[in-house]
Amino acid sequence: YLEKKTTRQEQPAIFARDVKYTGISKSGKEINENDLPHVLAEWQQFEETGKLFLKGKKAIKNKSSDELFLIDPTEVTDRIDVAYHVPSYRRMIKTLDEMIGAGTHEVKRIGDFVVADRVEPSDLENNVYRYIDIGTIDAERCEIIASEITEDFLGELPDRARFQVKENDVIFPLSYDSLGKVAIIPKELDGALASTGFVVIRNKTFDDAVLLWSIIRSKVMQKQFHHIASGYTQRAVSAQHLGELRFPFPKSGKDTLIASIRESLVAASDSRQDELKAIKAITGFTAASIGVDS
Repeated sequence: YLEKKTTRQEQPAIFARDVKYTGISKSGKEINENDLPHVLAEWQQFEETGKLFLKGKKAIKNKSSDELFLIDPTEVTDRIDVAYHVPSYRRMIKTLDEMIGAGTHEVKRIGDFVVADRVEPSDLENNVYRYIDIGTIDAERCEIIASEITEDFLGELPDRARFQVKENDVIFPLSYDSLGKVAIIPKELDGALASTGFVVIRNKTFDDAVLLWSIIRSKVMQKQFHHIASGYTQRAVSAQHLGELRFPFPKSGKDTLIASIRESLVAASDSRQDELKAIKAITGFTAASIGVDS
């Protein structure tokens, strides 16, 4: 809860508890899971002792859990949501800073990249365009599914079809539910239109794109995305907080890293083709067994 400060009153450390269940489901029905009684007891213990107890167990040094912790008031600016201040994120950023200090990595911000601007319909000819939406990206393989691409005249495409992408662009969404969907624009989709739900970063070469693509997919980046996302009904990374993202690039061994990534991509593609052949063969065997031409 919030309490208006009086003159010269200092802001103490903030009690933070991540509540997952409130005894009511999203549909409004009562459920057995309810964190609130625990929260009340924990808050009362904190008021009495100044110490944190998660479900009756003391949270060592206030850092043992992202469920219950204290927020340093000096770190509070425009965000007071619990997810924004979890200790594990702060520790990860500290580790990242140590890596930078050791000289093994450099950090880039979104302003260090060439980010595509939206295009207006008046800047495009009323031709047929392919349209890339968030749903066209395979979340596991992080590649665009060709069969899911929509193709239509500009006037028939959604109003959010406002990014014209180029070969080797790296695109990633800002919607919380789709944060892991990162993709590289292939040559055959050069000139296609993409949804404004993406951020589109331009790259000069495929190697540049592959390196950035792999970095964005990393746990270090994905944890940042989840950390800075905000909103209740439609949680997403806002343009206001996009600048907080830190893209860690290794200072040495880039060529070796890129070669390893490319080798893995080839292996994954080969495996995928073998998988598709096997599935087709199974379908053929089944069709033949019942006397149907496959």
